Amino acid sequence: MSRPTVSLIIPFYNRERYLQRTLQSIAAQCFADYELLLVDNASTDGGAEVCRAWMQEHPEIVCELLYCSKHGASAARNVALRQAQGQFVYFFDSDDEIDPNYLHDASTLFAKADLIFSSSSLVFKDGRSHTRTIFRHGTLRDHVLCSMINTQAMLARRSLFEEVGGWDENLPSWNDWEIAIRLFLRAEQGDVRIAWLSKTYHRIHQHPDSITGLGWADTADNIEPAIDKAEKLFAYRPRERRAAAARRTMIAAKLLRSGRLKKGWRWLRRACHTDWHQALFFPYTLLVDRGSWRVFRSLFP
Repeated sequence: MSRPTVSLIIPFYNRERYLQRTLQSIAAQCFADYELLLVDNASTDGGAEVCRAWMQEHPEIVCELLYCSKHGASAARNVALRQAQGQFVYFFDSDDEIDPNYLHDASTLFAKADLIFSSSSLVFKDGRSHTRTIFRHGTLRDHVLCSMINTQAMLARRSLFEEVGGWDENLPSWNDWEIAIRLFLRAEQGDVRIAWLSKTYHRIHQHPDSITGLGWADTADNIEPAIDKAEKLFAYRPRERRAAAARRTMIAAKLLRSGRLKKGWRWLRRACHTDWHQALFFPYTLLVDRGSWRVFRSLFP
């Protein structure tokens, strides 16, 4: 049996109520040369049964149900990455939807790209939607500032994910932000070709237990380890290190506005310790907030 071109990986933990929607969007793909690896991350609900029933309904799709006892989406993704057979790998969340044309459109770039980026749309509970900002041909610094590359936004050669070490299982949050940083750094070595799709292909549904998560102020403690790691990766890259400090400043402002004064000032002190320019940037992000990262991008090109 020939190996598939794409390995599509979806971990899930207690997603019984959302999985059917996600799996139906997978079944609607126009591109058929893929395998689907579903990873039960020690769920306690009926998610695995939903997957088994769906697999029986779609015998035409090469699909395997794996199990990961270590809690966390990153651990589950790594389990599947080690099992993947595809030349390219794409990770997706178990509570979102993918456009039927996504894999087909991405496949048109396989011959000339190693890493393919695209944008996603956030769908809120009240029905509103918002397309996440993405700079086509954007830089690592752009990503550090605005998190333009999320889990759904990147498809890459399996060998590339393996080279950067897979997903960091020790980070409680912002795992996709952090692995995208490592992918950008690897691409800068000169032999990785990046391509950008022009359309928005993914609908990320926001809800209280969404995989994508809640606001920064509510999850600051979980976010901090990812920023700490990024600053270490940027030890000899002052522009990117300054951008990481700007993320601290923006979160500090959100904490202060939400009344978390002690924690907010601590975040700001750490940002200014890394880069004194944050003291100049902070008043804007505290008083105005909207578009703060764009302002920083303009002030410090």
